[in-house]
Amino acid sequence: EIDFANLDRIAVTTGPGSFTGLRVGIAAARGIALAAGKPAIGLSTLAAFATPLIAEDDTTHVVAAIDARHDNVYLQVFGIGGRTLVAPRVATIRDAVRAAITGPVRIIGSAARQVAAAWPRGTEPPLQVEHRSAPDIDWVARLGAAAAEGGGGVAEGLEALMRRGGLLGGAIQPGTYRVVLNVDGKDYIQPLRIEPDPTQGTGTIAVGGGDGDD
Repeated sequence: EIDFANLDRIAVTTGPGSFTGLRVGIAAARGIALAAGKPAIGLSTLAAFATPLIAEDDTTHVVAAIDARHDNVYLQVFGIGGRTLVAPRVATIRDAVRAAITGPVRIIGSAARQVAAAWPRGTEPPLQVEHRSAPDIDWVARLGAAAAEGGGGVAEGLEALMRRGGLLGGAIQPGTYRVVLNVDGKDYIQPLRIEPDPTQGTGTIAVGGGDGDD
């Protein structure tokens, strides 16, 4: 067990998804954050679905798909390195399949089976189809830890994870880097400074101010 006072921040997925479920989850996260005096970080549910697959292999495309009912899905397509190829949108299953055919892909989410079932014959089938009713909570926590304070989180937490390397393997050498934060399809540049840590033989992380505050 851990006291709320010992938490660093509260992470919550902000959709897309069920309005009632999102309202309850966000209200609970905000209440905990206010009571504990900690920041609350909002994260895209689509990015949270996609992150474990991108962490496993960031060289093939990932389609995150959430059931929106009535033969519609919420969709986002991630390319090499976790970059957004198709921005979050709602689409019919047919249109979602058209948007998803970007090469060898893996599909994850509550609508993964529906999208895969509508895949056209004569095209390369998805490499992987993983049905999940909700994102892996461990990865929600990791995205929350990596995201810029204040959240907004469509894909910035995902991008931060990919750039930081500590969660995905491959130590980053001390120095100054530029992190690309993608928010609603718009790229922002965030300076990232890795300073030597003589006690660990690796680096500690300090993040500077970004070019875009909106």
